[in-house]
Amino acid sequence: MKGCLGRSGLLSIYFPVLFCLLSFYPDWAQQLMAYMPFQAISYIPSMIITESFQGAAVSDGLFTQAAWCVLLWFPIALLWRVAKKRLVVQGG
Repeated sequence: MKGCLGRSGLLSIYFPVLFCLLSFYPDWAQQLMAYMPFQAISYIPSMIITESFQGAAVSDGLFTQAAWCVLLWFPIALLWRVAKKRLVVQGG
């Protein structure tokens, strides 16, 4: 689990979409980051709130967020089950 968190932390250092909007990056970086879940965390909501996304772009953004939630649910649930089996609680 710590390794997964470390990798996501490393990726967020190089692709800090959480702090800087995707549209400020060069085209090649925007295309690469479009396949990562980081845009669904803050970029899409900020674009919807500021009304930069209009019409179909809003529904596409919400669909993207929902798809990432569903897609990431399975590996997270699997990791959670494995972690619960290995958990050792000492003390009261």
